[in-house]
Amino acid sequence: MTESLNTGPAPTVLGRGAVSMKSQASVDAAAAALRFLARKCEIGEAGLRVTTREGRAHEVPWSGIGRIVARQLPPDPPWEAGLLLDIVAHLDGRWQPLRLFTTTLVNFAALGGEASTSRMDNLRRLARHVRERQPTVALDDDTLAFVEAAKPPARLVSTTQLAEYDSVYGPA
Repeated sequence: MTESLNTGPAPTVLGRGAVSMKSQASVDAAAAALRFLARKCEIGEAGLRVTTREGRAHEVPWSGIGRIVARQLPPDPPWEAGLLLDIVAHLDGRWQPLRLFTTTLVNFAALGGEASTSRMDNLRRLARHVRERQPTVALDDDTLAFVEAAKPPARLVSTTQLAEYDSVYGPA
């Protein structure tokens, strides 16, 4: 009698021999723990149309975007070094992030140019696009290096550091 090898999801090949054992459950757990998460982001001529996970839609003109922050989440579960891109916009009388994550549906084809199969490259392209449309948008040094020099974004090394970063936006 042979033992079943089906003990979970199949590994995903990342390229050059690297294998990820991330499961959809892990991604979903990380997404559930994040605040300000966007379910959908539609790139348009006049700006972004972002739908939150609660179903609330925001029309964000390019001029309404004040800051972009790219960060890599902590390496431990459930974060597993996932990438987030915060597009900070003036909504409901205050600055708050519209947070893009692995689970956010984005129409990257609207950016034109050469498409990428890498989510990191596509988020970099989106950040560049926002900067072209809103030249006064603020980027910290780590995000600027991610956008211009194609370096990985700065990593939040612990859940505590993530909570500290997240707290600057106040309550959800």
